[in-house]
Amino acid sequence: RTVVEMRDRLLEKDWATPEIVEQVIRRLQALNYLNDEDYAERFATARLERGPVGAIRLRRDLRQKRLASPTIDEAVRQIYAEHPEEELIAAAAQRWLARKGTPEAPADAQKLFAFLMRRGFSPSLVYRTVRQCQSPLDSSLDPEAMPGVDDQPADEATTIEDSESLMHSSPRTWRRRSSLRRRRPDPGLD
Repeated sequence: RTVVEMRDRLLEKDWATPEIVEQVIRRLQALNYLNDEDYAERFATARLERGPVGAIRLRRDLRQKRLASPTIDEAVRQIYAEHPEEELIAAAAQRWLARKGTPEAPADAQKLFAFLMRRGFSPSLVYRTVRQCQSPLDSSLDPEAMPGVDDQPADEATTIEDSESLMHSSPRTWRRRSSLRRRRPDPGLD
């Protein structure tokens, strides 16, 4: 657990007072049972072992563990120094291509784009990867059709903010078929 998670769990106990909990936390840190830096590194390594993810997704997952920003930044820097993001996105794209095949239609390319965005890769890196995976006859993937993507990579902070909003939104180009189209008429209306 992280220090914050342990503190919250201890404060839930009937016997716990803030002073006692802080003493326990300090003692656990002194014995190196609680170490947010080690936890962040191990979590990041384990997360990448489960499957390739981008820095944006990994940062979000670490933020959910309520780790400090400098701790997150250092863990992400170290893990992507060992495993470059370009290699990870290539592996993720290959997994998708093995299941779905080369994107022949623009809709297929957009599905690959959305898949890689959900995995937490930056929009510019995703765009380049999708362009490389497309059929050479089909160059219909238009950067204007992909919100948040441009030819020049943005600075990391902008990319993270834009990508997180894209991962949680449903842009017009990615919208799934409406459930209203599949809804059967109400039998009581006859």
